[in-house]
Amino acid sequence: MRHYLHAVAAFVLNLPRRLATDAVDLAAWYHRFWFAPSAPQTVGVVRILAGGMALYSTAVWGLELDAFFTDGGFQPESMVNVEGTFSFWFFVPDAWVWPVHLLCLFALALYTIGLGTVVTKWLAFLIVASYAQRVPMATFGLDQIETFLTLYLAIAPCGAAFSVDSLLRRRRGAGSRRDELSPRTTAATRLIQVHLCVLYTFAGLAKLKGEAWWDGTAIWKAAANLEYQTGDLTWLAAAEPLGHLITHATVVWELTFWALVWRPRLRPYVLAIGTGMHLGIGAFLGMWTFGLIMTFAYVAFVPPETFRPRSRP
Repeated sequence: MRHYLHAVAAFVLNLPRRLATDAVDLAAWYHRFWFAPSAPQTVGVVRILAGGMALYSTAVWGLELDAFFTDGGFQPESMVNVEGTFSFWFFVPDAWVWPVHLLCLFALALYTIGLGTVVTKWLAFLIVASYAQRVPMATFGLDQIETFLTLYLAIAPCGAAFSVDSLLRRRRGAGSRRDELSPRTTAATRLIQVHLCVLYTFAGLAKLKGEAWWDGTAIWKAAANLEYQTGDLTWLAAAEPLGHLITHATVVWELTFWALVWRPRLRPYVLAIGTGMHLGIGAFLGMWTFGLIMTFAYVAFVPPETFRPRSRP
């Protein structure tokens, strides 16, 4: 009994010190996770991919620019300009819609190739967000993913690698910043990664509210929807167990993404499943742009050294 009391007393006396040590270790880990300096290669690749998609999707708006962005179009300013929203389109007269649109395309092109990224990275976010806020009833998941990618990339020196900026610096004799380590790069990368985890978690939880995801018919109902169907998937009707398996596996994958993707050994498999899922959505449901932008975001999980050229022996 005396030995037991001594053990309890020792535990109680040492508890504050242990808690303090654990708190310090946790704070150090938190700081390393978010702000340990890292190289810019990964965010450089994501910039090219996200910028190219933003350039393409913005150009598509030009197919019906007057219908969407003039006050006499589908969505008059009075319908969408509510408190708490911002878009520079609210200040653009109808006569200036096309010149402003062309300037936006030019800025996004510069951003994609990495020219003047100190400025163009913020312009890219402003442009993508403003287009989405001006026509909210015509935007989809693609616009939302583009918005958070351009915002987080703007935090980082995303033009320090794989850019015209880095080439110009090298020609001026200023050296290359491809290997420059920055805590802002790490913070931007983590924001993309964590955002994906949150996105998939809530997507999985939202699916649990739908009966079709419980009885296994959700995949078949999506495949049978002629509005989105781009290929004949009627064969799934004869493979009911397969449809149920894919339905339930999708929910399990989304709900566990946040935990499994941080395991280095499991990460390639988790991302491969996600890539297959999104490319399948593109191939069979016609949502190529959304499927591609999601897989582009996965690049944030690739270590920067993967993109560095290997030195010759």
